[in-house]
Amino acid sequence: MRTILLAEPNPAFAGMLLDELKRLARYQIIHAKTGAEAISLCEQYKPRLAVVDGEIPDIDLPDLLRSLRAQVNNLPIILMPISPEAVPPEPAVDGFLFKPFLVTELTTLINNTLGPDPEADTEPTPAARLTGPLKLASDSPLLARLQANGAITPPLILKDDVRRAVEKQIEMMSRALRDEPVFLAQQGKVLVMVPRQSQPATNALARVVLKAWTSNDPSTEVLRFEGNAEISRYMLYSVLVRPELSLSVALRAQIPLPIIRRVSRNTASELARILPQ
Repeated sequence: MRTILLAEPNPAFAGMLLDELKRLARYQIIHAKTGAEAISLCEQYKPRLAVVDGEIPDIDLPDLLRSLRAQVNNLPIILMPISPEAVPPEPAVDGFLFKPFLVTELTTLINNTLGPDPEADTEPTPAARLTGPLKLASDSPLLARLQANGAITPPLILKDDVRRAVEKQIEMMSRALRDEPVFLAQQGKVLVMVPRQSQPATNALARVVLKAWTSNDPSTEVLRFEGNAEISRYMLYSVLVRPELSLSVALRAQIPLPIIRRVSRNTASELARILPQ
């Protein structure tokens, strides 16, 4: 099993990355909260690759990168900066991933840098589907044919009694996750959100979810880190209730990923039972 050094000062951000990297890629991950700790762990464990946040507080970034390579000659380094301006000209890094990003994007970058994991499972790619919004008139014959063969999904209309039941489930999920915003969305449109957010915030979250699902590898969940600064950074966790219908939560609070995953999947199962087919 390959050893990866993760140098990330934010404990919540680091915790999510650690869980997902272990789950998705079968790496042995060693975590450093500071530059000094990263250098010490690099000397001790001799990792195959280092993933370094661009905002390590206790040491200048170029000095940290040089020190890591002093411990492991030619150590491949992937940088997680907030902007292109944060990438130092020297020493050169082997890759960088600007925030926000998907965990699968980081895994792909690691695999491309080190070479694929021989133990990784591979699955056939499913047939392509239209996932983005398609602008067709409601009486269009093409729209009817696309909906009939499953290429696109017709808009979900929630009757009052169903909406109340859905809102109750989403409110329960939000409370279980420290009142963070939870929402049900279909193809970039938020159907229900608890607690309610401003319209610009709602639209922004809907765009993030749509982009995450349309760019993600075939999966039943998405984990995406958003925000370009410590104060605005959050994690988006999203699961499918059924094709084209996602249940998502935007988290700033530090909550263990297994709890987020369990609460989200339980709620998605209840929604699948409640919603009309």
